[in-house]
Parts: sequence; structure tokens; C-alpha cells
Amino acid sequence: MQIIEFKEQEHFTFWHFKNMFRNTGMLNDDKLRDILKRLELSHCLKHHIPVMDIPDDIEVDMLSETNNEYYKFTFVGIIKIKSLAFLVYPKYWRETKKEVGKVDKFTQILAVIDKYNKSTKISDIGADTIYGESRLSNLIYLLQDYLSNGLYSNEESLIEINGEGQILWERTIDESSPYMNNGVPVYLDMYTQINILDESDIIRRLHAAIITEVDNEINALLDYINLDFDFHLTDESISDFGTNDYLLYLLDRELSRQFITKKQTMLANMKNYIEKSDRNSDDSVQLYGTTNFNLVWEKVCAEVYQNSLDMDMNSLGLHKVFFDEKLEMSNHLWGKLKLSNYVEKPLWIHAGKKTEAKGTLVLDVLEVDTEAKVFKIFDAKYYQINFKENADGCLVVSGQPGVSDITKQYLYQLAYKELAEENGYKFSNGFVIPKDDLIEEELFDGLGKGQLLGKAKMQILSNLGLVDITVIGRDCYTIFKQYLQY
Repeated sequence: MQIIEFKEQEHFTFWHFKNMFRNTGMLNDDKLRDILKRLELSHCLKHHIPVMDIPDDIEVDMLSETNNEYYKFTFVGIIKIKSLAFLVYPKYWRETKKEVGKVDKFTQILAVIDKYNKSTKISDIGADTIYGESRLSNLIYLLQDYLSNGLYSNEESLIEINGEGQILWERTIDESSPYMNNGVPVYLDMYTQINILDESDIIRRLHAAIITEVDNEINALLDYINLDFDFHLTDESISDFGTNDYLLYLLDRELSRQFITKKQTMLANMKNYIEKSDRNSDDSVQLYGTTNFNLVWEKVCAEVYQNSLDMDMNSLGLHKVFFDEKLEMSNHLWGKLKLSNYVEKPLWIHAGKKTEAKGTLVLDVLEVDTEAKVFKIFDAKYYQINFKENADGCLVVSGQPGVSDITKQYLYQLAYKELAEENGYKFSNGFVIPKDDLIEEELFDGLGKGQLLGKAKMQILSNLGLVDITVIGRDCYTIFKQYLQY
């Protein structure tokens, strides 16, 4: 299997793509374009074609590539197609060349995506990519399940006389003759029971053959998914046990008489593997990762920073803003009010009637620091903000959030301004962006760990007494390690 590395959102041309195969036999343009087309149809790759006048009888693929045509991956993780595996790193990644610790970092990223998907009740790590197949996810799960639970097993009960197993007292009393010793019965021959693993069980042997076959298929990827183990369990192949129809019959029969949940799951996974082996094509795109790493970054920040949004006013020790009409409620109701529900919702008014909208401003993180008396607002931004000076010494910013993101960040603060002032709190406000290999330090104003990269400011909103927005860089390896520990 050939492994090729890319970075999310990084532009590349067809000729750059072709150059990656210069030392292999895959230099056929049609085959390479077919691979790119399949990746595009799986919604993990985007193909940008500049707008131009094209005659109706000319196909796009027949045109020579222009300077403005490019491809980019919109996915983070592993993509397998044919004998190729694409490792797509997040866009903040500094290098894709060989470097110390790269495998560890990529393994960690996949673990973070896996935890995110489980926390959001996505059944497997490929599920949010809708298109394409998640067979690769199923293969990896088979290996993970084997490491956790071992091979499928059926046990036979062996009853012996004076064996090493558990004594069967009821049968011993019924069927053995005791010797009396001072009126106390003593049994010299006792029935015992021991459970023996049936190593010849065909389902167990089939499971071993499946694990071995999976290992043969994705062995080159195991380092990257923290599965660097020897999974070669048998020299038997799946076909040695019969046709797929016969194997599915055996698995269905075993499922019908198996009542242990863990073993039912094993059988279902084996059945799924056999069923998909009939339909699997070497040309299929297999995905293990996510097309929404921005949502993963938001979830990581929401968990690592101490979010108070789901806490109620009593827990936070915040008293009412008495002069606010919308909060005219009893002390009992106020105490149960969640911090996230404090923000008022828009009102729609027509013909003297009004109705309240269902939604309102939604923050990523609002931490109420009761000791420092600070409302800390953090908004996770999956952006690559760069500050540099041009030849004239002027500051140039690229990759930054838009005006709507900045105004919304100020509005978050404005929404809680009265509550904070009534309770003697001040504010800190920050964008949290991902960085690779960043040296972190303790920041001012209780902003926690990270590196101060700059600020965003709108004077019209600063004039309202709102603090400006600090841009905080966080080292991803460090913050991901914290997230995985929760």
C-alpha cells in the first residue's frame, strides 16, 4: 500500500498529484483522474474549475489545466482507494514531511475525532461523511474489538470426579456415598465442573481468519491508528470454511442462540464483514475521519475550558438583575435558570401582537470564574490567522474570521453585560485558534494557557464599554491530550 500525505484545504494541481506517483507504475492520466473524481464524489475533495466559456461538445476533463484550476481536500483522516492511502492532516499542520512525533500526533487526532463522534452519538468515525463507504471504519473497529474482547468463544462444561473445577454439592450429595466421621458426613469423591474453551469451534476459527485478513489489508496503516500489534492469528482463510452464503447461515444460527450482548456484537460485526466482502470493490472510497473538523475543534474547546453555560444561577451564586423587565420572576425560578437561557430571544411584532423566536445567540464557552470575578468568553475558531508586515512595514492579516464573527463575539459580551455588572464581574473575551508545535504560556486576565497572537477590535463596540477580542493560539497536541483525558 502506498501512503501519500496531504494537508486539508491546501491547493494542489493535477500535475502536482501526478508527480507524487513518479516512482510508481501509476502514471496513467486517466487512472489518476478517475481517482480524483471518486474522491470528489465522496465529498472529501473539492475541484475548483475557473469559470470559462466551454462549447457544449467539449468535456471538462478534455481541457488542459489552467493556472487557476486546483483541488483541495475538505477532510481530515485516512482515505483508502485501490492500493493507495491518503493521510490528510488538519490545515493548521506545519509540515507534512517526515518529522519526529508526526505519527503520534496523527494518531492522537484520529483518537480525538473518534471520541467526538462517540460523544455526538455517531455510530462510527466515517458516519458524518454521508457519501463514500465507511468500510475502513468497520475494519478498524474489528481490530479494536479483538484487542478489547479477544476471539469469539464458546465454552463446554466438563463434569469430573475430584477435578479442579467448582464443586457441585447437590450432585455430590445425591450421587456419592459419604463416610461418617463422628456423625459428620465426609465425601471422598466429589463432582466438579469446569468450563473448557472449544478451540475447534468454527465461529472462533472464522473470527481468527477475519482478523488475519483485515490485518493483511490495512497493515500499513496500523501505526497511524494506534494498532501496532501482530494480528496474524491463523493460516486458515475465510474461504476454507465455505461459501459466504454458508458462513452467513452459520452466523445467523449462532446469533439466534447467543444472548450475551458482547458476543452478539462480535457476531454482527463478522456478519457485516462477510456481507460487505461480496459488494466491496477495490475502486470504492473508504473513509476514516471527518469532513467537519471545525466542529471537532469547537467540541474540544468546550470541554477543555470550564464551561458554565449549563449551570444554574444558584450554583453560580448570581443574583437577579432587578431593573430588567424580561427577568421579572420569582427567586425560585431565577435560581433554576441556566446561564445559557439568560440571553433574550428576538421578538417578532405585527399588528399589536408579538411572538418570541425559538433561537438566540449561542456561545461556545462562557466560564464564570467566581474567584477572579471574571466572565470568560471563549469562541473556538477553526481558522489560520496570520499576522505579518509587508515591505512597507504595514500589518497584513490573512485567514481571519469575518466581520460577522467579530460583531457576534462583542454581542456575546453585551448580552451578559448587565448580569456581570450587577454581580461585580468583569469580562475577558477571546478567539481560540489551533496551532501546531506552539509553546504555551499563562496568559493575562485569566485567559488560561496559550499564546497571545493579537487582537480584534471595532471602535463602535469598544465605545460601549466592551473589552476587545484577544486572539489566543493553542497548541493542539497539548489541548487534545487534555480532551482525551476527560
